[in-house]
Amino acid sequence: MQQITSNPRIKSIIDDDLSKLLDKKEVLNWKSPLKKDNNYSEHRLNSKESIKLLFGNVQEASESFKTFWPQQSPVWDGIAVSNERDLFLFEGKSHKSETRTSTKAHNGEHLINQSLSMVASKFGVTYPNVKKNWEGKYYQLANRIAFAWKMKEMLSITSAKYNNVYMIFLNPTLTSYFA
Repeated sequence: MQQITSNPRIKSIIDDDLSKLLDKKEVLNWKSPLKKDNNYSEHRLNSKESIKLLFGNVQEASESFKTFWPQQSPVWDGIAVSNERDLFLFEGKSHKSETRTSTKAHNGEHLINQSLSMVASKFGVTYPNVKKNWEGKYYQLANRIAFAWKMKEMLSITSAKYNNVYMIFLNPTLTSYFA
């Protein structure tokens, strides 16, 4: 993701591809990772820094996150806001096997499982599948889906003016072809 956010040519290709995919002109303003932010640091969406950056009202959004996920939330590889006021959450995966990971949470596992079950039910996923897949072998994928859903929900309770929330999975090894 560092190559994407620091290389104008790659950023332009991503903008063009998203514009074609969404059938509207999208130009991304990258929020992370940026070189100026602790040398390309990635953000947790429930950190005060990210909440202020994306939602403005820290208190309101922080309270909503406290009942959804423990403090150690997923770290996103990239976060961007478009000229169309769409929020983009990027996750880089070089290999399919990277999507098959189980939880390593030691604190807050009950809250995580409760939130995963709630979000899964919104998508019609039933309990045995949640336990086996969302809390099990596809935990990282599931937590990204859950957080994208939560961000969409937060649009209605905060003053943020995003139209849509998109979750994009990229193969970061592809960027080496454009560098």
